Amino acid sequence: MQCAEKTTMNLLAIIEVDLQSSNDDTRLNAVYKIGILFNWRYQIISQHVITDRARRPFKAARGPLAFASTDIGSTAYIREDDSDDVKDDLPAELRKRLAEIGWNHDAPVDQHQEWIKIPISLLSSQQLDRLENGGPDVAPPPSSTMLNLGSLTSLTVEKIEDTGLLRRNSSTGGPIHTLKQRAVFVPSLALVFPRLASLVFHSSLTVSSAARSTILDIMRNDPTLITRPVLDLFAGEQKDMQSAVVTLNAFLHVQGVLPYPMSHFLFNAVAGFLKWASRQPEESDALQDFAHAVPILTRLVTQVSGLSIRDIRRAKIEPFLIPSGSLWFPSSAPPGPMFPRSLRPCSDPFESLPSDLVSMMTIRVSQSMLLLAMLKRNHHDVQLVRKSMSRLELPTTTPVDQSPLELADFVPFRRKIDQVSPSLTGLSLMLSRSHVLLVAQVFRSMSRHLNDRNELAVLVDGLNRILLMHGDDIGVVSQVIIALMVASTRFRRLFISGGGYSLFMPALLKVYAESQGCPGIKLAIEYGVNRFYALHQESFVFQTLDVLAHVTALPHIDVEPLVKSIYNLLFSLRKGVLPSTPDAAGIYNANRIQEREALIMNTAEEKPQTFLTLLRPSQAIGENQHLVLELPDEYEASRLGMDDFVRLFLTVIAHDSSIIRAEQFLRLLRMLTPHLYHASSSARAILQDGIDALAILLMKTSVKLKASESSEGMHSSSEKPLESRLLEKSRSASNIMTMRLDYLMLIISFVRTGGLLSSAAMLRTTELIRTMLKEVPMDINYGISNFIPNFVRGSFMRESPPPLKVVVAFLEELAPLITNYSPVVDFSSAFQAISELTANSTYSSQPQFSRAVISCICVPALSSCETAASTNILMSFPSRLSIVALIAQSVFLRDANVIAEVEKRTLSYDYLAGVVLPLVLSLKTEAILDRDGHPETWQRDAIGSAWIRLLSFTMSTCRTTPRPLERSRPQDRHRSIDLKQTNLPSFLIALQIIKVIVVRAGSELSSRVPGIWPRMSAFLVGMLAAGSASFATDNGDISPLPSPTPSPRSSVHLDPFQSSISGNFSSARSFSHPRIIDYSLWSVLEILCVHRNPLVLQMRLFVMEKLVGLDHDLHHQHSNPRDRRISSSVFSKPRKHTSGMLSPASSGSSLLLTASQSSPQYLYPSPSLVSLAVGRQPGYNVLSSPREIQGPKIVHLGPISAFGRTPSPGRGGKELDGMTTTTKIKSVALARATYRRIRMVQKFMGYENLLPMPQSQEIDDVSPITTPWTQKEALDAIRRETEELLEEFEESDRSLEDEGILNTPQMGPS
Repeated sequence: MQCAEKTTMNLLAIIEVDLQSSNDDTRLNAVYKIGILFNWRYQIISQHVITDRARRPFKAARGPLAFASTDIGSTAYIREDDSDDVKDDLPAELRKRLAEIGWNHDAPVDQHQEWIKIPISLLSSQQLDRLENGGPDVAPPPSSTMLNLGSLTSLTVEKIEDTGLLRRNSSTGGPIHTLKQRAVFVPSLALVFPRLASLVFHSSLTVSSAARSTILDIMRNDPTLITRPVLDLFAGEQKDMQSAVVTLNAFLHVQGVLPYPMSHFLFNAVAGFLKWASRQPEESDALQDFAHAVPILTRLVTQVSGLSIRDIRRAKIEPFLIPSGSLWFPSSAPPGPMFPRSLRPCSDPFESLPSDLVSMMTIRVSQSMLLLAMLKRNHHDVQLVRKSMSRLELPTTTPVDQSPLELADFVPFRRKIDQVSPSLTGLSLMLSRSHVLLVAQVFRSMSRHLNDRNELAVLVDGLNRILLMHGDDIGVVSQVIIALMVASTRFRRLFISGGGYSLFMPALLKVYAESQGCPGIKLAIEYGVNRFYALHQESFVFQTLDVLAHVTALPHIDVEPLVKSIYNLLFSLRKGVLPSTPDAAGIYNANRIQEREALIMNTAEEKPQTFLTLLRPSQAIGENQHLVLELPDEYEASRLGMDDFVRLFLTVIAHDSSIIRAEQFLRLLRMLTPHLYHASSSARAILQDGIDALAILLMKTSVKLKASESSEGMHSSSEKPLESRLLEKSRSASNIMTMRLDYLMLIISFVRTGGLLSSAAMLRTTELIRTMLKEVPMDINYGISNFIPNFVRGSFMRESPPPLKVVVAFLEELAPLITNYSPVVDFSSAFQAISELTANSTYSSQPQFSRAVISCICVPALSSCETAASTNILMSFPSRLSIVALIAQSVFLRDANVIAEVEKRTLSYDYLAGVVLPLVLSLKTEAILDRDGHPETWQRDAIGSAWIRLLSFTMSTCRTTPRPLERSRPQDRHRSIDLKQTNLPSFLIALQIIKVIVVRAGSELSSRVPGIWPRMSAFLVGMLAAGSASFATDNGDISPLPSPTPSPRSSVHLDPFQSSISGNFSSARSFSHPRIIDYSLWSVLEILCVHRNPLVLQMRLFVMEKLVGLDHDLHHQHSNPRDRRISSSVFSKPRKHTSGMLSPASSGSSLLLTASQSSPQYLYPSPSLVSLAVGRQPGYNVLSSPREIQGPKIVHLGPISAFGRTPSPGRGGKELDGMTTTTKIKSVALARATYRRIRMVQKFMGYENLLPMPQSQEIDDVSPITTPWTQKEALDAIRRETEELLEEFEESDRSLEDEGILNTPQMGPS
């Protein structure tokens, strides 16, 4: 020892060399020698030694540490109660209550077993001497003279000091005497202990075992000696925290449980260092030192005897050891760098994670594990920490608002995808796992009669955050489910009446919905849900549905996968968890002990007499008797029936339909209906009866307008916890109109799945719709307009349709709805669905169904169109086109005459344009019927009759006699008169309808009405005879020159404008506005020329008559003024030239004779229509292009018109003598189209001298018609023309002009 004191470095060098030798024997000898030096420390002072001048053999002891150790716990062995020693399976609370009433059957303490359980290897030599002198040897059986239990279990330091250190006489081994000897061990020699501790990890078993034995011996007898070199490294000039931690970990590795003196001293020393370091503001590494020290305390806390949280509080080290739940320290923590409040900016850019964050994670994980160990040791300590725990915060490198979770956070498939580093994820998983284990132990330690819901909500909130962050980790999910099962088992009262399941079921459902790729997590959650239902049954289902109804009511979410997950999760309660189900999470029967205890406690509290009857002593003989309780496993047979599941929905809705809970349950039931329908036949029957009953309930409930106020109140209290806000919202007022719409959607879901409502239910549904429309019609338009078509398609258009009387009854109920509410409700989809229904051969061939469709649907629909037409809103009427489609389909109903209903309506322009014209465009023809299939004879007859009646109806429209046109007086020039109030628009639209009928239904008319085309030709000629192209050829600036009418031959001369039109003629011209009769004429002639139809042959001469007159006018205007004969008399009457038409023949062609205006006109049909081989032809058959005529040019004096007379220009039928011949078209587009049509007809008939276009406009290059228009092209052209006409009529409403253009008088009665 003196050598070590005087030549410290030399001796330490020798020892280091031996300990680091490559020879194991040398290492082993060095370890033995260190052990000998330690064991002889008390004998050294009695040896002959060299002293100094002060007669001291050794120098004074080393200096004090920089910090003072705390003093909590005890170095002595204190026996603790072991739960495994309990011979019965009664809960501790129940056992205590039985002991109070005298039911204590505990056997007396077995002294022999107590002696055996004493950990001899953990006691110091002084404590062993105390045991030897305090009682007999352990080997013999105990007797009455041995130490009592108290003396064995309470060997404290005070008793040892009172008794004194016992020392045997070395010579006699006999009685003992008390002498205090001084141990001598040079401090410098203690520096070899860290090196000795490193040999514990040596690869040689002999060396490591020897080092371990030596260190244990030192720990038992002098822990201060072995730990002093390590503690010197904690602070001061020699500070090396990492080396100190490595050495301490080596000490802890020596043995799982250190000797009591060692664990007590080391724990207090490290705790004292933390208290000292917290008061050092200049320590920059205080947080890292804190992170290094806390894990050591965590491993030592369970090894210190008599340590409790109360002692920790008394020593004021609670901030170092007890977690709070928050990641960073709160403001109440001590100031200084050891307790950061937030993440400081990272100064090292090369760090993957901030060092402060890593240190805080180490501290929090260690604190959680420390508190977990203490609660396992003593459950009652939870009362000291339960109120101080706050909501969990998971680690993050960015500032995140740690506000409470909102309902939107639990929506599946809405997880925020952030770029989180794997290192941060690993730290978060470490904290999550430690926190989950701690919370589960807190639940096991708390009283079963917990009634503070907020306290439970704080703990469960941390579990929810962990699930939301790490829901894809099966280990974390399994531990969370175990913790939740423990809570639901122990806190039965709170979970039944306090809504405990609503705290965590949204998070579990989110993880369940997102775990489709991990069946282990899915099965684990299903197992947990089954245990929840086994414990609380209907209460669990109600709370789950209540909170999930709030989630499904959130806006802008995908409800379908959420609802499907709800059904799958709750449907698993029907079959339970089979024993053969794989348990990847390892949680099966993990909570069986708690469930057994809960069953015992519930039986004892609810049925005490039954409990006492079942409680009996065991059959064991002697001291091994204990209480036995025989209870069945009630929790194993609980299964959820789907019919009861549906009844729960209906009960909640009917209990109080005035609150939002009923509204949300109705919406959730509507979403679950497709799944519940197929769940079981009993559930299907209950659902059908419930739908009928809900209609009665919703009709009786009055409308309340307080829902918006309640929602505003809920938002104003957003600072309240989520659970409280949801509870307040569930009790707020509901919106009855929303509930009624949800009910209608519930019916749709039911019938779409395959259900069928009864007649009574259909009647109540229509009554409910009428009630809804009477109260708030504008807010529910969309819902009702969607309900009817969906109901028709879902109920009647299925593989096995319902009986006819059911369909007819429903149609009869729809009639008053359409009649009364068509202006406010869009029935378009309803008419479309009914139109699809009429195409069903099952019903369309039934006269009863036909009559119902016509009388109940078509008649009210046409009446609504008539009403809309009377107010000029038919074109914007939403249901118009759907009604037209329904009328077109209803034509094929047997024994139905829907066209008669069309004819009964009041005639108007809007009605023709909005109903009749779309009808003739959409009505099928026989060709379409043949293409679709093989129609029956009655269907062909029906479609043919419909086309004939529509044609007759349209032709009668043109015969309406308007009043003659009146010029507007000067004072009325600016008075706007609606053109639609006249019959002119009706006349134009009727012509468009006739054109469509001619294009589409030519074969139907020809086959059923012989002679229809001559009559139609006569009708059109009578209507259009007054039309011409004079609007484009008249020149108002040039007065007609007087000249006598020349003879046909003398007036013919060479035309100087044979190939082109003079530029002077069109240099200053613009589009002239045609009269309505002119526009109509050329519109009809265009269709006759470009599309093949039966009217072409009938009206061929009429076409030629108009073209010859136009050609005559063009040549008259282009003739040379010098060739004109000017009258020499001033009394000569000036008039226009109506003769002298020049042939467009080229040079070399013979000249044709032209007739005067008083003689019959010669018409020239197109060679494409008529081609004769003979040279002589009648006048009406002469080719229009004289250069193509061969042979003698002799005019035949045969009939000149196929109609017996030639209408004079400006004259037409009596019906159109006024307005059509004076009122002009205002639209430039329509005028341009008229010019284009004239030129097209001319080109088609072979004329080259076409009507000139104004120079200011682009010249239309009208190419020759090589192929006729198809039906589709012709109909497209008619549609475009009709759209232009409609725009013209609308424009006339906004801007009317004088001078007879659109300023027409009011029409009288027709």
